[in-house]
Amino acid sequence: RQGDHPQLLITSTPAWGSWVYNCLVNPATAWPKTEVFHATLWDNPYTSDEIKRDAAIGKTGNLALQEIEGLWVPVGEGPIFPTWGEQNMRPCPEKPLRVVAGLDFAIQGVTAIEVVGQLADKRVWALDEFYKRGTSRDVLVGACREMMERHNVGCFYCDVTGKDEIKFLRQNGIPARGAITRDWMTGIRLIESLIGDPNSPKLLATPQCVRLHQEMRAYSQWVDVLSGMVEHDRPPKGQADDTIDA
Repeated sequence: RQGDHPQLLITSTPAWGSWVYNCLVNPATAWPKTEVFHATLWDNPYTSDEIKRDAAIGKTGNLALQEIEGLWVPVGEGPIFPTWGEQNMRPCPEKPLRVVAGLDFAIQGVTAIEVVGQLADKRVWALDEFYKRGTSRDVLVGACREMMERHNVGCFYCDVTGKDEIKFLRQNGIPARGAITRDWMTGIRLIESLIGDPNSPKLLATPQCVRLHQEMRAYSQWVDVLSGMVEHDRPPKGQADDTIDA
């Protein structure tokens, strides 16, 4: 609202250290003449008790204080794959026994393809990648064909929400099918098991996989600052993760 008596009305989940906290709540930095109304999840008159109980399931520590009780508490972040580093980036030493690719669709956003091969000793190697914003279906078909020619990709496992895209790829001779699961925690656990011991990792990537390397280093999870415990019930922090998704 503008004029002689300007007003700014904000509704927000409390996020420690955010500009909302610093400008409206923090006594040391808050704007003058501000008023904060506190409410908890349980105070919402427009949702049923069942919905409220479902929303509270699994939330503990500072996450529960923030998301349920509406309190301004610190919730930090930590790397999901802390042992991933330069030691994981090296040329593939031999021809893989089997090569597949993961494909994450996005018409307006980023489309990513990650080509992965398994060696005879069970190590898994990210061999190549495609990363492009605003990819048309025709361009996607061309990218898949190029990966098939380079690496003899046997199958493209795709985001199951892209049923029309999968159908289009198959109509154009690309061996595409829906991925087995979209559960982010299952994917994280699989990658963690493959990384294993940083001195003898079972998951590696060629120098061509620049974007994957960047995302693996930056991929972060929420951490309760006071307890130091990872908030496993929360999806990874919003960030570029297209090649990891693939």
